[in-house]
Amino acid sequence: MGPWTLWAGEELVGEVVGAEPDQPWFFGAWQPTEAFEAYRSLFEEELSLLEAAEERWDEYDRCYGQIREALQLKTPAGSRVAEWILHVDGGQAWFRFEMEPFTGP
Repeated sequence: MGPWTLWAGEELVGEVVGAEPDQPWFFGAWQPTEAFEAYRSLFEEELSLLEAAEERWDEYDRCYGQIREALQLKTPAGSRVAEWILHVDGGQAWFRFEMEPFTGP
């Protein structure tokens, strides 16, 4: 199976290689492209806010909202993932996903 890919429009931002499941999460090696530099600070902020999430949920939601607005995760087959959370820490990445969009109550 090939890598999971992260895109900004038509530009490849990075790949999660060798993603292994530990449900509900998948873990793999993060291989960024040069395009990732435009988003690196958002992912660093997201990880920092995640660690302090109990006190800073609103800030976390705002930050991750920016990531989701700008980027799209795709499966190894190239299908767009409807709902996803991706964390990047150096050369490691972990994510979870749903192929169908969440619906409200």
